[in-house]
Amino acid sequence: MREREIPDENYISLTATEPRRIAQSIDEMDFALSLRPCGICGEYERDMVKYNYLGSPSRDPTEDSLFSAVGQCPACGSGRKLVCWTIREPRVEFERMHLIGDAPSNIIEPHEFMTEMDLLAERLDPTPSRLGWYAFRLSLRALERALTCSNELRKFIVDGQAELLANEYTEEGRAHRAANSERYLAASVNAHHEHLLALYETHLAEIPRIREEASRAQGPRKIPAGSLDRADVEAHGRWLDRGMTGEGRLTLKHQKFDGRRVPARLDYSDWQDITLEKVTLSYGRLTGASIKQCTIRLSRMQGTSLIGATVHQCSFEDSFLNITRFEGAEVTSCTFDDCEMFRSDWRNAKVRGATFRRSQLQDATFDGAVFMDCCFEGNSIGTSNLPSLATTAGARFEDCDFRATGWRDRDLSGATFIRCQFAGSAYMPRAWEGLVLEDCDMSREDFLHMLWENGEKLREEAAAKEAAATEPAASPSAAKEEPRLDPSAPSTPPAASSAAPSRSSSTSAPETPMSLSSDREFAESIADVVALVARGDLAAFEIPGQTTVEAVGQRRFQQTYEALAEAARAQQRTAVLRWVFDAPGSPAAQARSVRNAERLAAALEDAAKTSGALPPTVRVQFAKLGPIPAALQARLAALGVEVL
Repeated sequence: MREREIPDENYISLTATEPRRIAQSIDEMDFALSLRPCGICGEYERDMVKYNYLGSPSRDPTEDSLFSAVGQCPACGSGRKLVCWTIREPRVEFERMHLIGDAPSNIIEPHEFMTEMDLLAERLDPTPSRLGWYAFRLSLRALERALTCSNELRKFIVDGQAELLANEYTEEGRAHRAANSERYLAASVNAHHEHLLALYETHLAEIPRIREEASRAQGPRKIPAGSLDRADVEAHGRWLDRGMTGEGRLTLKHQKFDGRRVPARLDYSDWQDITLEKVTLSYGRLTGASIKQCTIRLSRMQGTSLIGATVHQCSFEDSFLNITRFEGAEVTSCTFDDCEMFRSDWRNAKVRGATFRRSQLQDATFDGAVFMDCCFEGNSIGTSNLPSLATTAGARFEDCDFRATGWRDRDLSGATFIRCQFAGSAYMPRAWEGLVLEDCDMSREDFLHMLWENGEKLREEAAAKEAAATEPAASPSAAKEEPRLDPSAPSTPPAASSAAPSRSSSTSAPETPMSLSSDREFAESIADVVALVARGDLAAFEIPGQTTVEAVGQRRFQQTYEALAEAARAQQRTAVLRWVFDAPGSPAAQARSVRNAERLAAALEDAAKTSGALPPTVRVQFAKLGPIPAALQARLAALGVEVL
């Protein structure tokens, strides 16, 4: 769940609570977040809430750490977040059905455990012998959660004291204790705990019967097949080289792969019932692959080719699919909720029954694609900074949900929408010649007017919030996040245009200064443009001239070169890296350009030392360099640099 998608109603911070509340484990933080109702829909939804954590241990062993638990409400999809102080290293595990050690919780009050047990009581069946296997599993899951609450509640019992330790820090907690004093007696807590343990024993006695019944109901055990080991991957490569004949095709079934890098060349492989979690498949090749009933969660697939693939009943959750290629793919009954899909390519794809809720499809290309029964609700499908990619020529959308979507500067020329819904959408497209709306919830004219009108309202709201946030008296919490639909839309409707810039035009690197604080930040900032250049969608990775190239700039240039070489090699193409120097001017300016060129040449020489030789997949060009000494000219020629 991305930070920008956490609404204020679901942002919970315990950092200012006095005395300081310190969590003792990530599990305790997750549990604390799950005990609170969603601030958007008010539902108490426990099962299937996706959790992650953000944070790292304090560098000072005497200081507390600051961590966040992040999740998602399965009822309405809203993001949720809890921030609090923790012990220095909270990523620890404790005994089953325990959140922490022997000490009582510092962030969960007794009344929260009691309230949760009251809610769970409705799910507990006192006679599990009469339950079928599925109902039994639900009852057992609720019972184990109730026992977790009971175990933690008993840690508030102090030897020799009749009542639980008074550790409340909220008015709600103190009021609950005052109104339910009998429940806060140690004897009462222990008695209820014994009751839960007895019920747990009756459930455990039924497990052999339940396993047998579940086995009959679910059919034969699914047997895993295939692997991503080197031998199987190389055998698949030989199968591809033979023209996909004979044995060796990679077939994966009924397995889960965690936290690993998946090999790049897996074209025409067969995937069935596979789970990928926190996996890296960036710039991989799954062209023509068959991918069915798979789950891809918290993974990276930037630049991966799924051209002509068959993707059926798959779930892509909280994953990065920027610049992923779905051209000509057949995608049915899939979910792409909460994914980043900037600049993804859907040309001529056939998509049916897919959901893209709260995903980012800015600068995606839909030319010639057919989408049927798909949901784009709450999506941003306009453009960010590459309008030449955000085209929809010849695309057809039938029975699709586009409510509350953003269309900023998308080219809708030649697109057809049949029986689609658009209520609540905003921001004008840049062109709409030939746009057709048939049997939709509004006419073409009403659709365009609504986009302009709602865009204006959101822009005004964003401006008002920004002004309020900059006032001297405003508190830090007064600044709200900008409206989800791009607030930077033009204030007047643009003129319709049927012409779009070429997809192969060059571009400068995005706003990623060569002095970013970390190599990782810099690598992430250029990843999308690197992939576009390597794929051929942009003619060159062009870097505008820097006044002076220092050591950091030299290292960044080498980093860009190596990233582009790797991406181009994966795409089997040659990419162009072009540095545009300051235009020749005074002798001092020309001397500076010469020094900059010498530093960049040194960066290329370091890259050659690292890999043994400069790879042939990148052509380096220096533009507007002006006259240079003969020695530097020979040095650049030896490195293969083209001086334009």
